[in-house]
Amino acid sequence: MYLNHDGSRLDPLLVKASPGALAAIRNEAAGAAGSRPQNVYAISLREGPLRMQRVFARMFAEFAALLAILAVTLAGVGIYGVMSYLVSRRVKEIGILMALGADAGDVLRGVILQGLRPVIVGSMVGLAGAGGLSALLHSTLSFPGSSDLLYGLPWWDPVTFAGITLLLAAIAALASAIPARRAVRVDPMLALRSE
Repeated sequence: MYLNHDGSRLDPLLVKASPGALAAIRNEAAGAAGSRPQNVYAISLREGPLRMQRVFARMFAEFAALLAILAVTLAGVGIYGVMSYLVSRRVKEIGILMALGADAGDVLRGVILQGLRPVIVGSMVGLAGAGGLSALLHSTLSFPGSSDLLYGLPWWDPVTFAGITLLLAAIAALASAIPARRAVRVDPMLALRSE
């Protein structure tokens, strides 16, 4: 406990300053303390007691980022595999459309749009679930007196949510386009005979 000259309690003072200003603050505080310079402590929070908290927070954030990258990669591979399989199963249908004189661009566009429908529905459900979970985690991890495990991010980060959604939609479009483009280039008679 810190005591004033008259014996009354002196509350500690926390000052946020750059490392260069730390010595000047220490000297001013020691001068103001007068005969009790032993009560003046200057601790760098970066190198002091909060150092381990920040190390653990950074380690947890990096681990969470690694898991997020792994999850997005697995989701992308899964979406690509399913969409590619579904479109390759439609080779006969695409062959019939081409034999009837359909434009290759229209067929390709139609296949891609049909492939994106489940991704759009899944994205809406996923965004709602991710928003709810994000709000729950934000309320759990951000409370007064704790280190900022969220690094100041709000519960709804539109750049992240939109970016991941667009990335997965692009993967689905690519997964639909590659086999559809291959099927459009095949001679319609060969596509019909393959089944």
